[in-house]
Amino acid sequence: MITLAMIDAGGGHKSPAVAVQQSLTQNTPNYDVQLLDFHEAVKAVAFDAIHKKSWNDMLRNPLLTYAGTKALEAIPGEVTRSFVLRWSKEAVNKGALWILRNRPRVFFSTHYLNIPPALEARNLARRRGIHLPTKIVLFAAEAFTLSSLWIWREIDELIVTSPEAYSHAISLGMPRSKIRLFPYPVRKEFNSPRKPEDSPQPLGTRPLRVMAMAGAEGKGKFETILSKLIQADLPITLTVVCGRNDVLRQRLESLAHELKNTQLIAHGFVDQVWNLMDYSDLILGKAGPASMFESLHRNLPIVFFDAVTTSEFANIDYASDNGVGWFLRESWEVPEFISNLLEDPQPILDAKNKIRKLRLKNGASEIAEFLLSLTS
Repeated sequence: MITLAMIDAGGGHKSPAVAVQQSLTQNTPNYDVQLLDFHEAVKAVAFDAIHKKSWNDMLRNPLLTYAGTKALEAIPGEVTRSFVLRWSKEAVNKGALWILRNRPRVFFSTHYLNIPPALEARNLARRRGIHLPTKIVLFAAEAFTLSSLWIWREIDELIVTSPEAYSHAISLGMPRSKIRLFPYPVRKEFNSPRKPEDSPQPLGTRPLRVMAMAGAEGKGKFETILSKLIQADLPITLTVVCGRNDVLRQRLESLAHELKNTQLIAHGFVDQVWNLMDYSDLILGKAGPASMFESLHRNLPIVFFDAVTTSEFANIDYASDNGVGWFLRESWEVPEFISNLLEDPQPILDAKNKIRKLRLKNGASEIAEFLLSLTS
């Protein structure tokens, strides 16, 4: 059995796990693969609620969150990991017992908070004289720069998705022999060809199609940006994915009929987001790694409006340096930028061409094959 343990707080932890699960089940349909929202699955109810609430609070206060992640860089990793162990005691205890009972061959986690339970299970097994065959594999969800919370030297493997993250992991003390480098994993649908009838008409012959996303929660600066765009009432099609923010979705639906020029379409949580991307020219979103790579794999440039951690600013640097995205710090800049694109859409075409030149690879199948190799 391979357990894929994620935490459903932010798409950057869930999406890679789903992509790997998809590859595992397609290539080895008879193998036992389970995808779990781990803290919920092991019934660490109190800690799960506290953690998910803290992530929502971080999204609502991006400046404070960024300052916190910068401060974290100055604290020794041993201190931060020790805090995590104390803070997540309920999850550690219940998760360890779950692993001892179920004994997966591979425990693959896309969140560092799932690692202490796995290590505690190994410690318990050792003290009880039990053989626990479980290989512990951590996927670093931060694409280019890591915090010390991803560095658990006792695990078997750390998967990173860029040479920069590989070097950073070594500098933080992770043994080189335990680090594996693979391309970032996305679901296969983001690489599937568009149907001819799904391909939008050329730019300049129709309204610009903007797709606005802010991750699974739909919180933070997102709502302010949308208000500015709605006030501008530009001649565009604006598709908004509100995630779990039903209040925002309902408000947008009530405003849609009042706009003269903007065609406003609001969605809640969308699982098959690639279908909406196929009718878009441009993504407006937060700088999460999953949404960035999914957009790029669908050949869509990105306008970033927010980042809440230092690792997300590294994502912005990657997109900007490669000419496939832009970062607008102020809310009022977004409608102005899009208005300029209405007059001259060439920057979008140039960015699309640069995305193609990146020749991005999908690491889902490679990671799946690696996990299977650990079961033998």
